[in-house]
Amino acid sequence: MNLNVGLNPIILDRLQQFRRRRRRLILLRGFCAAVVSFLVLMSLVAVADWVWILSDSVRWVLSAIGYLGAALAVWSTSVRLMVRIPSHRELARRMEAAEPGLRENLLAAVELSAEDSAKTHDSPVFRRLVQDQVARRVDAVRVPALLPARLVRPWLIVAALVVILCGMLFYLPDLPYRQLLSRAILPGANIDRVSRVQVTILEPTPHSLTVPQDDTVAIVVETSGGEVREATLETSTASQGVGRLPMPSRGASQFAANLSIGADPVEYRIFAGDAVTRKYTIRSRPRPRVLAFHKTYRYPPYAGMEDKQVSEPHGDLIALEGSEAGLVLELDQEVAEAEIRLEQSGVEEIRTIGLIPDGQRRLRATLPMDEPGIYKVHLQAKETRFENTFSPKYEIRPEPDLIPRVGFVGLQDTTLLLPPNDILPLEALAEDDLPLVGLEQHLSVNGRPWQKIPLEIEKAARVTTAWNWDLLGLSLKSGDQVTTKLVASDRKGNTGESIPLGIVIAPPDFDPERHMVMQRKAALYDKLAELAGAIQQRQISATEILKPLAERDPPAPAEDADLRSLVDLAGKNRE
Repeated sequence: MNLNVGLNPIILDRLQQFRRRRRRLILLRGFCAAVVSFLVLMSLVAVADWVWILSDSVRWVLSAIGYLGAALAVWSTSVRLMVRIPSHRELARRMEAAEPGLRENLLAAVELSAEDSAKTHDSPVFRRLVQDQVARRVDAVRVPALLPARLVRPWLIVAALVVILCGMLFYLPDLPYRQLLSRAILPGANIDRVSRVQVTILEPTPHSLTVPQDDTVAIVVETSGGEVREATLETSTASQGVGRLPMPSRGASQFAANLSIGADPVEYRIFAGDAVTRKYTIRSRPRPRVLAFHKTYRYPPYAGMEDKQVSEPHGDLIALEGSEAGLVLELDQEVAEAEIRLEQSGVEEIRTIGLIPDGQRRLRATLPMDEPGIYKVHLQAKETRFENTFSPKYEIRPEPDLIPRVGFVGLQDTTLLLPPNDILPLEALAEDDLPLVGLEQHLSVNGRPWQKIPLEIEKAARVTTAWNWDLLGLSLKSGDQVTTKLVASDRKGNTGESIPLGIVIAPPDFDPERHMVMQRKAALYDKLAELAGAIQQRQISATEILKPLAERDPPAPAEDADLRSLVDLAGKNRE
């Protein structure tokens, strides 16, 4: 506040000393009130927590009430008096009340200094004389004597007694006052509830830990200090909220439950009897895994094929036998150890192939594809040291270079009877998994060595070719036997043969089409047999019509209906 320059300096100094002294005593009283009210109220909350099993929300409410009560006590005893700064007149009035010798004088001196001399009719000299006289009397007053410390002595004594009592309770070994008071003061603190029953967590150890994601953690507890018939596991996650799971008994005073850990951290605690444990946290981190397999197939040189690159989410390797598979593995995290464990058929030992770093979170290796087998990528995370225990196994399937398939097209029989000057049309079909390099016709006359006739084909995996084979150039005679076959070869040198075709040489006048006439004649047999059967049925019908007429004596002529039936049967026979 603005100080009045007209006030005597001695009086002004004493007023300021009085204000400061009063402020200190009020602060001291407020501190004592805060200590007493806070410790008493929190002790009451602690007692309630000890007697009853309170939920977290109720504990928060009671602790908030305790803090509010302590704040109200401080407000009413000190803060309320310190918010408003007292004026000089109020200070003078309080000093006069504390010192009767100053009564009516000090307040008058302060009021005279505050009045405007232009609006009053007294003398300024008179005012100065009055203030000097009061100043001499005030100068002899000692402010500590006006506001002695004994004014707050009761507050100090009560605060000291409460602090001493709480301190004794705090350090008594058999009384859990420290734990009770801590739970009351800090309702959000992770502290066990004081209870008769004691709960010991046997598993997991440590109780708060980090486990691989999607793992199952066994929670095993043991109780003591009283009979406990059931225990409950309370869990809390960000996505699913709070849940409770009964813990089946595992024998004497032991209870267990399995907890599935997902991506969210899980807080858990145990309820057993009157015991409520502190909260423990199980965090999860994913196991290392391969996000993608970048594969490069390098085929054997004889195949003449360019390298093939594919990227797939799985690691199965399928390529031509004798190839090499270059793998680049893309990981989801940094790893400390990495290797490929290879199992091949017929080999008992598991072969390990090291993985070489190939950039950030990338590893590479080369696998031979000579023998079939399976392999598994073994990883250990750099940060958590988790291993990819459940990593799948992948197949190595080398596809053998099969022999070419070749055969004649359009031939129904494997043995033909032909004249020596015949021209036989032939068509060949050959295919392989790799482009063919050659196709030949081999022939042998009467078992003599094979003769080879190259056939022109394209360099493809599937080829067809047709030609007319002139038998006249073989100088064959009647009775000779000719065997011919097709032989195809691939890039590896494998050869495939067709089913041999046998040719028996007939006399020159042999008509190879003679059997066609016999086939046409044979085709008429079924029709003739069908016609004979139909005529026989009609004959039976005609006999049944004429027989009654012949048995009459004398024979009677046929009726019109019978005649029409006989004519109809005859017409069907003609058709």
